[in-house]
Order: sequence, then structure tokens, then C-alpha cells
Amino acid sequence: MKKVYAVVIVLLLSAPFSIAQEETFDDLKPLDLLVGEWKGQLEYLNYSDNTTRVKLPTNLYCNKTELGEAITLNYVFQDPGYKVENIQLLTLNKMGQLVLTIVDGGIAKSSVLYVKSNETNNGLTSSMVFFESGYDNNQPALIRYTINLSASTLISLKEVKYDEGEFTFRNQIKLNKVNN
Repeated sequence: MKKVYAVVIVLLLSAPFSIAQEETFDDLKPLDLLVGEWKGQLEYLNYSDNTTRVKLPTNLYCNKTELGEAITLNYVFQDPGYKVENIQLLTLNKMGQLVLTIVDGGIAKSSVLYVKSNETNNGLTSSMVFFESGYDNNQPALIRYTINLSASTLISLKEVKYDEGEFTFRNQIKLNKVNN
């Protein structure tokens, strides 16, 4: 429980919004549009020089568990010479907060995503902004994810903010749905 309080305190001190404005969910239905197979491109800012942008072919396979309590996201990136897989799990905690769990090297790391905005258009499109306190390029950072989702397109933008700086581009995934 102390870890949750620490994250909330860090966000209260560093985030440009109040936690009281955070939105919660009753279920994962706002994310149902994710379910399916997606193909497109990942573009990221190379950590080695922080100026070069790299673009990689990307696939995403999303499934909702049978009881609807989680959505699995399996990203596959085609890096030159090898394939990279990234498995993520979206769930809700008891307070209705969205929890992102990333499995990396057999180790699972979970973060509460603080939802700043969640706009839906009759289940046809969804735009969401999430924040989390974490690390980027081995530095503490406030991380902002902006997701625009429709039945046929998914755009996910990740931006980071170090200390008192501005949010800067880290990566963007642009995908088109292969099947419905």
C-alpha cells in the first residue's frame, strides 16, 4: 500500500492536473475496440542520440479474456535482424483504475494509469489520455500516453517529461485493424 501512496504523491507534486479529476471505469468495455489483429508501424526516438527516429513494422494481437476482466496486448516489432515481442495486460483494480502490466524478460511490472480524459462516440471511437510516473532512459519521468482508437485505426503516442521540462516525443504506434 505504501507504494501506491508514493506514486500518488509523486503525481500530485509533478503532474499538471489534479488526481481528483481522474476518471475510473466500471469495466473494460471502452477498450473493446482494441480486440483483434492490427498491423502498422512503430516510430521511436533512438535512446543513443535522442534525435534519430527509427521506424519498424509492427503487429499487435489483442484479446479479451473469457470473463472480460483483462485485455492482453501482444506487440511484435520487426527490428533489423530479429523479432521483438512485448506482452502487456490491461486490467482494472478494485477502485476502477486502469492497470497496465508489462512482462519483460519473465518479470512483470504493473503501473496504475491515471486517466485524464476518456471520450467515446457511441462505442465507435475512443480518445484517452493516460499518465504514469515511471522511468524513461534511466531517468524519473512523468509519462503521458495519448490513445486514439476506432474500429479500423489505432494511434498511440508516448511522451515523457523530465523534471521541469516539457513533454517530448518518445514513440508512436500507428496501426490498422486487419480483422474485426
